[in-house]
Amino acid sequence: MQLRALCLSIALAGGVMMPACSPNSNDQANQNLNGAENQNDNGDSGVSRELTTEEAEAVESAARQTETSGATSSATSYARQTEETNARITIQQFSDCPTFETGIDADSQQATVVIDFGEGCTPVLYPDVTVSGSIGGTVTIGPFSINLTLDSFSVGGDTIDGEIELAFVKEDGSVGFTGDMDLSLSSGGSVTLESVQWSLDTTTGVVTMSGTGIGEEPDGDVYQLELVEIVIDGQGNGNFIPESGVATVTLPNEDLIFGPDSTVLEVTFTSQTPTTGIVLVSVNGAAAIEYQTALAP
Repeated sequence: MQLRALCLSIALAGGVMMPACSPNSNDQANQNLNGAENQNDNGDSGVSRELTTEEAEAVESAARQTETSGATSSATSYARQTEETNARITIQQFSDCPTFETGIDADSQQATVVIDFGEGCTPVLYPDVTVSGSIGGTVTIGPFSINLTLDSFSVGGDTIDGEIELAFVKEDGSVGFTGDMDLSLSSGGSVTLESVQWSLDTTTGVVTMSGTGIGEEPDGDVYQLELVEIVIDGQGNGNFIPESGVATVTLPNEDLIFGPDSTVLEVTFTSQTPTTGIVLVSVNGAAAIEYQTALAP
């Protein structure tokens, strides 16, 4: 993954400022929006600055993992076509993409199901998105739940593998989910989310998602991740890049002598992010800076 990392000037003991490294001309978009010192919308004050290389890498990783989680949940939501009828499990085939393969025991409360996108097709909810691979597992009635395994599942460039455990809550016009997911990307990195909650509007395909867990960067560095009210409109935007919500990244401070115990990065997605890949990043409550991620619209 191409990282557009920024460098932070280091204050030496004698008060002399020396650049940690030279800025890249491609990073001109990654500039402070609000000046050197300001107050953010939450009323927190602090010195707004550019990101260190480590912080930029964490922002990139969290942004990609958030997109991955949204894409996976959107595709998984097609399991809503699995329903209970007179204490029996039935599969409703609404379209050619995805197709369903099932093994149903008429006398049991469980069935096997494979949601198959083949070598690449465009789901009815997301006509501008190409999805490939399959998601398969078991569906259980009473309570209605599903355990899924991703097999070479792909949206765009990355292939996603992993496990998902879900409980379903069906409401008028939407489908709700609670559960856990453990996902890894072919480009590197992984995300494990617990107590994930998301809902799908069955008409618009809009997904709203929250959850907490652990993210891992391609180089193996680990951070805490919290997703708050992430909104993904795959139908309207033609991709699964969030259009609103916050991904909070907590990095442990490896310097045990100086500085706080951790660094908290708040990555805010905006209505422009699905088009530009630009997010707003606040470091430890300071005013936000604009950051150009490698998310590919």
